[in-house]
Amino acid sequence: CLADLRGSGSSGGGAQAALALQGGGFRALAADAGLVAGLLAAAGRQKGSLRPKLAGSGLFDRFCLLSTVSGSSWFTSQLLYSRRFLELVESMAENPWIVAYRFREGWTYHWLRATDIDAPLFDVMGDVARLVVRALLGSGDEDTILLARFLVTTGISWNHFVHTLMNSTAGIDDIVSLGSAVNAWAEGKVWLVDHTAVTPSGSKLGRFYQAPFGTPLVGYKLRGLTLRPTVDFQPARFSIVLGAGTNSSAPLPYMSGSALPLRTRLVYEAQTTVAATTGSMSASSGPLGGEDLAHGNLERFAGALPVIGAVAASSAFIGSGLMLGPLVAQAESFISAQLTPWVSSAPGGRAFKEADELVGDLRGAGGVSQEAIERLASAVVRGVIDGGFCDGTGIAEAVAAGADEVVVLLNSNATNDPTYVDILFEGGPKPITPGKPAELFPIFEAPSSSAIRQAFEGFHRLRPSKSAKFLKVLAVGTIQATTAQNRFWGIDRGRKITLHIINIGSHLRIGLFEDFNNYNILTQEVATTVMELSNIIFVEKVLLPMFMKMPNATVRPPLEEPTFV
Repeated sequence: CLADLRGSGSSGGGAQAALALQGGGFRALAADAGLVAGLLAAAGRQKGSLRPKLAGSGLFDRFCLLSTVSGSSWFTSQLLYSRRFLELVESMAENPWIVAYRFREGWTYHWLRATDIDAPLFDVMGDVARLVVRALLGSGDEDTILLARFLVTTGISWNHFVHTLMNSTAGIDDIVSLGSAVNAWAEGKVWLVDHTAVTPSGSKLGRFYQAPFGTPLVGYKLRGLTLRPTVDFQPARFSIVLGAGTNSSAPLPYMSGSALPLRTRLVYEAQTTVAATTGSMSASSGPLGGEDLAHGNLERFAGALPVIGAVAASSAFIGSGLMLGPLVAQAESFISAQLTPWVSSAPGGRAFKEADELVGDLRGAGGVSQEAIERLASAVVRGVIDGGFCDGTGIAEAVAAGADEVVVLLNSNATNDPTYVDILFEGGPKPITPGKPAELFPIFEAPSSSAIRQAFEGFHRLRPSKSAKFLKVLAVGTIQATTAQNRFWGIDRGRKITLHIINIGSHLRIGLFEDFNNYNILTQEVATTVMELSNIIFVEKVLLPMFMKMPNATVRPPLEEPTFV
């Protein structure tokens, strides 16, 4: 698998297949779990197995590469590194009609128990949460506000939030690293933990810390020769050959070498006020070697990086506050919550820990000093946030890694929404996430945006059961695409890519304080839809071959599909 990817590179070749899982918080995790349980049950039905196991089932055998974002990185990490979570999914596949019960007892119960908080304080912090969310995301979906309210109420960091999630629901702790042993089904595959490297350009400053009343203020910005104009949010990925060991290095570059300006360096600045006099301090990282803004250490020591740190970066969807000016920075300081994960150039897998410590030191008495600024510069500390600020589908990273065929699992609102795929194509809509650079697109020069929307309309729709409450759409189709030249992703023009798209649309949103029983129900509705007798022919002839190596099976595009009744 690794040799094939290295041989493919940005020019493709070798017909490598990848699985891309779109972000979307808890909704993504529920949709992923439901589909995998349903597909495993369907594969077991084909083989006459009442208790199918993922290892040996053939499911996922086609994939050399896994590309995941945000909530799907939560799901994938648990399916990879947690025996407990794998056994939960396998038990769900044994009887898809009691999936909601098993997911509630095996996952949701542990999460809710771990996140119990003081209700009166939770209510008081609502206005602060609303301010932060609206500044970060442009709109205040109530579920997102409630997620932020949980963070500001507890005063915890995003890293701690993800640690609580991973440990309570799957038993994953800081000891588990990207190179640790994985469940048997995944050994030897390559995992891309997609995220966004925050690289403030021009006059912009990425803020580590700003006191409630304005100063001290500490931040950083990217500098280099302007022959290569840059953007504030750059696509990045932690990559690992699964099961390769803690001493293993990344199989793929952390970033595209052509994305950064020549002689890249990070400049660190601080402003202080003493006796009504404003002062300033600065330091520089000096030219950065490698393609990871860390002198090559994020790639060299990839196997030792903690899984929780990588997944926290991939999912930090409210982490962009460091780029949004003094109002948000001061609000974060007031509530003592760190919403942005930080990373450094520290070797030996200490990149997250060292960065957290250095940024945390700024908050102490006398913490902002020339010496502190120089320590930040020496360690090349910077922000890493949700992959959705570049591409939330995982498609672009999979193609950049060399995949020529990508099975894509989307989770949408209650329609078969093409928007997040359409953005990737020539003539597609502008990004809707605040701050997402339009310069990152297109990924594909053909077909046209209008053809993508038309293709989605023609996707085959599996029939949910009549009693389905939240699942409204489970649509499947195939699109043949041609890549555009794109230096930010390191993709060459003219590659032929096959996209098999599965879109799960529901009435649920992504945030934390939706009634969690609704996610349990969605998980069951997805699994039972896959197993419905009215869908059996399509599942066995079209859907399963997308995931399994099946003799004489053909994955057919929408226009070639028969009518299923």
